[in-house]
Amino acid sequence: MTRDYDRHIYLYAKNWYKRTDLIEDLKKLLSVRSGIPQEYISTENIVHVLSNITSNYIGTPDKAERFIDDLHHRYTFNKYFINEESSFEETLITTMLSILAFLEVKDIPFELGEPDYNILPKKDDIKS
Repeated sequence: MTRDYDRHIYLYAKNWYKRTDLIEDLKKLLSVRSGIPQEYISTENIVHVLSNITSNYIGTPDKAERFIDDLHHRYTFNKYFINEESSFEETLITTMLSILAFLEVKDIPFELGEPDYNILPKKDDIKS
């Protein structure tokens, strides 16, 4: 079950925070979420947390199949057509964030609340 301390992950997915380095940004969010220093959080930890959150939204076999298909297409496209050196894990993370990004706020099981710009900076084009 997703808890409200995951709200900054949802806000990050929905582009309320400035993105500088995907992995480092998420390590910072998970550090705040867990109280574990950022340097001890791994990419594997990020994948684990995001998998737990997004599994709530890809529960049916149909949706899981679409998720895997989307993941495969993104990874293949990035690798062969953009020549992007993103790892499979980064592609997986990006794909899971896109699931959260397109959720309607009413489908999030807690109050989303306001971003905390002490954690990560505000995205440049967001007005307060």
